[in-house]
Amino acid sequence: MAVIGRRGPAVATLLAAISIAACTEPEPGELIGNPNNAGPDFDCKLGFDALLQSILARPAVKDWGMDRDTARYIQDDARSSFYIVTGERHPAHPAIIQRRSGMSSSGATLTTEACAFGDREALDADIQAYDLMDRALMKEFVIYHYPTDEPGSPTLAHLTPPPSAPPLS
Repeated sequence: MAVIGRRGPAVATLLAAISIAACTEPEPGELIGNPNNAGPDFDCKLGFDALLQSILARPAVKDWGMDRDTARYIQDDARSSFYIVTGERHPAHPAIIQRRSGMSSSGATLTTEACAFGDREALDADIQAYDLMDRALMKEFVIYHYPTDEPGSPTLAHLTPPPSAPPLS
């Protein structure tokens, strides 16, 4: 029998824990958002790493890389989807956010679904920020395309067309 030393029991316990963790199934994530919008290929039950690999394995996916270890950006034009994958320094890590654009009878739409594998409150805060940004963008879109006499957006004031010239007599 080999003697490991004074730390033998602690090392043995650590090795046992590592081997058990390596054999366990990945922890399924919690879907945040509308399951009908998420689509069948955004499956939180796969676990963080497997879901990320399934997204990256799709044809014509563009991986834009990591931003300061907080988020990785992936674009999937075939599905009109954009993914934000949290990095180790992100408070909600691990998590994957799916943003999808589309059209409906009421116009352009943006949907947000997410798989929470880590801090749910931090992810909820991120999703709320995206929702606020979406509302602001839609307001800008409406003001630009359907100008009114009401006060408009200062960021689009320079884009508002001038009034029509009077008819020639």
